[in-house]
Amino acid sequence: AGALLEEIAKAPNTAPTRLFGRVGINCSYGKNLVQNGLIEFEQVGRKRTRVSMTEKGRTFLTHYRICNELLPS
Repeated sequence: AGALLEEIAKAPNTAPTRLFGRVGINCSYGKNLVQNGLIEFEQVGRKRTRVSMTEKGRTFLTHYRICNELLPS
């Protein structure tokens, strides 16, 4: 989840399939993040969809970054 949120923060206007591909997850995992309130899909025209982070997603990303600083791999 954290890696996808990092990608959304870097490139917010990127298509969902490209974001999921960069992180190496499938769209069904993205639907799980929607159900948990971390991201949402927005229609940007007739055929285009974009992924945006919710407030809960931004909070999660902040805590994710802190954990990565405290426990580097």
